[in-house]
Amino acid sequence: RIKMSASDEESDVVHVIESDEDDQNNDVEMDEGDEEDEEDEEDDDDGYIRISGYMDKDGQANENKLMKLRAKVDWEDEDARMKFFWSFWHLIDDWEGSVPDFRCIFSPVEMDWILAQDMKNADKNDGRTPIIDFALMSGWKDEGDYDDDNETLLRRSTPLHQAARVNFFPDLPELVDNLFRTYILWGENYVDETGLTHLHVAAKYGCSDAVEGFFTFSSGEPDCVWRETGETPLHLALAASHKYIALQLLSHGADPCLADSKGMTPLHIICEENDDDEMAETFFKDCDRKHKTLLVDAKDNLDRTPLQLAVANFLPNTVEVLLDRGADLTSFVFPNESYFGEKFVARYVKNEDEFKLKLAAGVLAVAERLEKRGYKLDRSDALLIMKLFDKHGLFKTSANLEIEVENIEAFATEAKRLMINSSLSLYDAIQLRPEESEKHITITDYFNFAKEKILKWSPPRESREPCMIHLCEMLSRKFFRRWTLDLFLELTRHELPSECCEMIVKQLLNRDLWNICLAATEENQKDKKDVESNERERPQRQPRSVSPARNNKYTQQWCINESIRRGVSCVRRAIAFVYIYIRAQHISLYGTERVRRRSRTNAECSRPDVLFCGAPAWQ
Repeated sequence: RIKMSASDEESDVVHVIESDEDDQNNDVEMDEGDEEDEEDEEDDDDGYIRISGYMDKDGQANENKLMKLRAKVDWEDEDARMKFFWSFWHLIDDWEGSVPDFRCIFSPVEMDWILAQDMKNADKNDGRTPIIDFALMSGWKDEGDYDDDNETLLRRSTPLHQAARVNFFPDLPELVDNLFRTYILWGENYVDETGLTHLHVAAKYGCSDAVEGFFTFSSGEPDCVWRETGETPLHLALAASHKYIALQLLSHGADPCLADSKGMTPLHIICEENDDDEMAETFFKDCDRKHKTLLVDAKDNLDRTPLQLAVANFLPNTVEVLLDRGADLTSFVFPNESYFGEKFVARYVKNEDEFKLKLAAGVLAVAERLEKRGYKLDRSDALLIMKLFDKHGLFKTSANLEIEVENIEAFATEAKRLMINSSLSLYDAIQLRPEESEKHITITDYFNFAKEKILKWSPPRESREPCMIHLCEMLSRKFFRRWTLDLFLELTRHELPSECCEMIVKQLLNRDLWNICLAATEENQKDKKDVESNERERPQRQPRSVSPARNNKYTQQWCINESIRRGVSCVRRAIAFVYIYIRAQHISLYGTERVRRRSRTNAECSRPDVLFCGAPAWQ
């Protein structure tokens, strides 16, 4: 070990490290007890640096390569810096042997730039940050930056600032937490040129110790604004579902009503970004204890209220809380397709089976809560909900009715263990007829099952998927029948008795009901366009100077076209009636039989050890 004075230049450090072994022996002063205390000295901030003479062979060779790279770089040239960075990155990635002390090689400004670049490129390298990992392993500590009066300079860009801008990868929160521990000046809230602070980063990644440190060791500002987005630490904590961090910030005086650059208040964030259906209640209660009032009907820049976002995010309990807290339902407008279910799908689509049941139960539970409070769904709202089922494959088909025979026993055991409500197991529920399931299982039962109990169920995918689709069919059947009946009557021009239409609708699967809704909607739109077109094409009263023969010819041609149009429409309806009648007759004749596997005989399908999702007659 050698001790470097404060006046030593960086070139002197390079010279000492690269000197021959004989020269090093002349410069080194080692105490008798130095070898015994070597481990303690490495962690002490005493001005000593490690030199290559006391590293193993591999570490020495790699350090020499690093020093040569460092000596050649021109820090004023951006291209040269980037060339050095990638050379350094690959050297570290393949490093073997002991690790050097970066403090004796790079200045604090250089170290900030190198680590920030490594963080910036992490999402491009599958979340790998070899330089940061290497620095942490070497015991590197950030000692801060000071002005001439020995005051800490808080205006600086650090690797933690860059962490707030990279795409998320699984190890990022742990990496950020470890980086916070390298800052010796605990509680110094460094801020970059955009107003992003270390407190923002700590709130975003759930670093509760760091958050508390900012308020314990310094006068932290809980409402500091990141000018780039207008977000406060509270916005970022809620967007990342860090409930404890949000409560920490509120306890230190964070304003729960500040809006970001998009006009989003913390309550908007809870209803759009947060998948915790209980977070809103917790947030309201904490604000009540601190006597803070929340803006329940605040609108963002797109004129969306928290209630609209909660509906679009399928959070029925949050909808209930907002209505209890005075959200205005009289001026409520149902979410449009541009954001209806958008955030929900982005969160859950990777877990397909869980996603399907949660979506079906969530959207219908939200609609049910709104209607119980007095909101009247219109046809466009219902069609938007139905469209979600079609878009995400929630309809039952003949291909997804059955459970593979070899998985029956395992599936049945698990299904009997799971309770869908207090009186029915999953095994019993999937064998109920639709009218029976409507009596014994509520939408809330399905929602709670999808939210909590389904996570405890782990049957093979071949068994899980048909069961989830069947549950989606059962819980939504009443809703589909209710809205399809009126549309079906319109499609038939009320030429069939309502009792007959109701009987036909009752026998069809949800996919068929959706097709009827589509046909009726298209027919209505076509009729409307035809009326508008006819109004434009209808011949106006001609002046007397116009030839009567010409006028009669034009009128006759229009009548011919109109007759053809009406005839085609009647033919279409007749074909539709015949198809529906044949399908209804087929169901009445064969609906009482159990659904059979194509590869199995009738005798085999009657065996009691074979379980089918959706065996009742209505299929």
